[in-house]
Parts: sequence; C-alpha cells; structure tokens
Amino acid sequence: MVSRGELLHRMPGRVAAGRDVLLTRGWLSTTPPAFQEALLGIAIWHTARPGEAITRAGDAEGGLIAVASGTAEVAAEVGHPDTRFVHLVHAGFWGGHRPLLGRPRNATVVARTDMLWVLVPQRAIEQLLKEEPLFWRYIAQLSDLIYTMVVQIMVDLTRQNGLSRTAGALLRLAGCRDHEL
Repeated sequence: MVSRGELLHRMPGRVAAGRDVLLTRGWLSTTPPAFQEALLGIAIWHTARPGEAITRAGDAEGGLIAVASGTAEVAAEVGHPDTRFVHLVHAGFWGGHRPLLGRPRNATVVARTDMLWVLVPQRAIEQLLKEEPLFWRYIAQLSDLIYTMVVQIMVDLTRQNGLSRTAGALLRLAGCRDHEL
C-alpha cells in the first residue's frame, strides 16, 4: 500500500498523466483548446481512496469534477426503493455542473478505486464564465452528455430480456459505451 505522503510526492507526474487523459478522453477533449487550458488552469488536483466521497447529493455549492484516473460510483439522489440507481465512471468523466445552474447536486460520487480527480471550484468557473460568456456553450454540452448517459442507463435497466438487460448494464458499467463521456 502506498502512503498518502508517497502519493503527494508522485503528484507532478500523476497530474501530467491525468491532464493528458482529460485532454484526450471525455467531454473536455471535445472542447476548444482555449477552453481546455482555461478550465485546467483553475483546476485543483486531488487523490481519493476507495470509499471516499468526492461529492454529495444535495450540495448546493461545489464546482465541476473530473476523474483523471481510477473508477468512481455515481449514485442518484432518488432511486428505486429496492435498488439504488448506480453508475460507474472512469477516467475522462466530468460532472458537477448543476450548482452552476443554481440547482443542488443530484448525485453522490464515491471513489471505488484509488483515484486522481480534479475539482474546478464553483467560484473560479463562475468568474471564467463571466469573463468568457461563450464558454457557457461547453457547460451546456456537458449537461447534454450527462443526459445522454442517464438515458442509456434507463434503456439498459428497462430492457425486457434479462440477458440483454444484464449485458447492457455490464457493458455500461465497464465503460465500454462511454466513448464520449
């Protein structure tokens, strides 16, 4: 097991690798370089251990988050009484835009493996969006990607054939369908 001190010592290399991942996978990779640089320029890098919460449903403040390495569980605020509504996200995933829209977070994100993740503080991104209003377009695109992901989850979970439902869910949880997310 690697100590927290060792992790922090290795951070510059991990941050460089994580930055490369975020620039080549997921939502940020689809945005223009000027937005990418501006966003990563105000990002704060963190590590998390399995079981550590990154965000909590109901938080009214926050900021954008991204998974640069590792896997996290996303659990919806409201779920079916028998089963939690859960999704696994991998490197390249971005979320946390709801507080920017004046809405509380509707999901809790918990590390399931050792993770390197990014927080773009809400106040910092609000300032960036105030200075560059056209950047709101990319926040809207993130919102649309999250919507698409949730629709895919619903499609998987409502398949009538049990084998098809299981296969769809496993492909989704393994990250085999989230080439854009």
